[in-house]
Amino acid sequence: SPADLWSVGKTVELVKASKKKFVFVLNQAKFSANITAQAAAALSKFGTVAESFIGDRILYPSAMVSGSVASEISPSSTAAKEIESLWRELKVL
Repeated sequence: SPADLWSVGKTVELVKASKKKFVFVLNQAKFSANITAQAAAALSKFGTVAESFIGDRILYPSAMVSGSVASEISPSSTAAKEIESLWRELKVL
């Protein structure tokens, strides 16, 4: 959201001061919305943006209600594949 982007500068300062690696992950992304690409472009000015986005899917909050994760409820779902893709990407950083 625009509000998230407004706060990113100070957040990045804090993370860089800690000398820790970081990567931006877009979540609740709406893949057909221009704002998703705009957000990724804006964040890339501050650091690395994960290629894997987490979509705005009902399965995520549904899983949380039962104390589960998406892959436990629906292992072959798009939500489970998104998380798997993100994990593969983050492991090699």
